Amino acid sequence: MKRLCLIGFLTLMVSCSGGPQKEESIKKPAEEEVDRVVVTETRWGKPQWRLETQRIVSKKDSTFVYDVSLWFYDENGNRSSHLVSDSGIVIENTRDLIALGDVKVVTEDSSILFTKRLIWKNDKQIITTPDSVLIIRHGRKLRGVGLTSDARLTRIKIGGEVVGEQD
Repeated sequence: MKRLCLIGFLTLMVSCSGGPQKEESIKKPAEEEVDRVVVTETRWGKPQWRLETQRIVSKKDSTFVYDVSLWFYDENGNRSSHLVSDSGIVIENTRDLIALGDVKVVTEDSSILFTKRLIWKNDKQIITTPDSVLIIRHGRKLRGVGLTSDARLTRIKIGGEVVGEQD
């Protein structure tokens, strides 16, 4: 009799748990879409970066942004550079940004960086890319592949072959 009750209980548990699990696996992830958004990341009351975007779509742990305009600030809270790109992805848990498309960074001293993809690593406060880069500064052009730098483009490291030109 105890065995029959145990088998009945287990059968009931299996049949009850089977339905909802299937429904949950079929559900699509939540998605939100918002137009014209401004987000400012601060640390100890000072701005680190300010993101303005025409449209965001939020899915799971990432937010997709379109028509990106991102200002970087130095340790004193002053603007140090401005990034624009076609689109990007904000990783929610790290606050990193991956800028995509035609990416352009202009610093306060008028240096310009062009690339197709640029990653802002929020915890290290650096920008990086494995792609080709063009940097224009004071009439000089520097081309290379792969870059790691601060947002002001004052401490630049380029991997691989580097080619320079003077106008």
